[in-house]
Amino acid sequence: MACKKYTYAAGDTAWVTTFMEAVEKSWKGLINVTLTNYTTTAACSIEEGSVLEVAGSLYIATSDTAIGTAGISTALQYIQAIGSTGGCVFAYVAVAPTWRDDYQGYYASAASTTRIIGGCYYDGSSYNPKWIYKGYIQNAYFGGSVTGEIIKTKILSIGDWDMDATEYAYILHGLPDTSKIINTTAIIRNDSGSQVEMLQPCETGGTASQTAYVYWITSTTVLLQRGSASEYNSSSWDSTGFNRGWVTIYYMP
Repeated sequence: MACKKYTYAAGDTAWVTTFMEAVEKSWKGLINVTLTNYTTTAACSIEEGSVLEVAGSLYIATSDTAIGTAGISTALQYIQAIGSTGGCVFAYVAVAPTWRDDYQGYYASAASTTRIIGGCYYDGSSYNPKWIYKGYIQNAYFGGSVTGEIIKTKILSIGDWDMDATEYAYILHGLPDTSKIINTTAIIRNDSGSQVEMLQPCETGGTASQTAYVYWITSTTVLLQRGSASEYNSSSWDSTGFNRGWVTIYYMP
């Protein structure tokens, strides 16, 4: 059979081995991890009490554990967990991970034992947004038949955008093939964070009176635009030094 049932009976001399094997298998892919400063733009650490499995070994954070920032650059950053006999260390890496069925988790590559547990966007000073993987959640299945496609999502921070002074915002998307993009949306927030609005794609040549929209996607950039006669051309949308919102790209891998 392809799927094994773990059994052990009273008097079975092999029960200890079988029981321990069952326990070890039960934590495969385990990732009960929380981050410090999760709801702020500050740098984060692995929070005390976090438990995770890396390539068959189980680790627990007995205190808040720093995530190494050596060589970190402005980009989408992934948090990697590197296990060893001495414990587990964490660092940032800008290379997207690969799902491993045998380990039931995201790893640095199909042959790597370095687990990727989450990530954030680093804009040179702020870390936002942050996330932790909870199983195979990066993909969603679209389509009601065998001809459906696996769709991936990529979330990018807009960063600084004084919408009063600047009509456009340019966000690097980092995708190698824009022909695979099937949809793009964006969320923006005003200076106080009291107003959050969803932007939708718009045909090229939108009028100046329109509010704001995802205007254009080039080989490297998502372009957002606000209309010159819109509400965004005001002091409620002119602050800098914080993230204006997020762009979500839906694409076929």
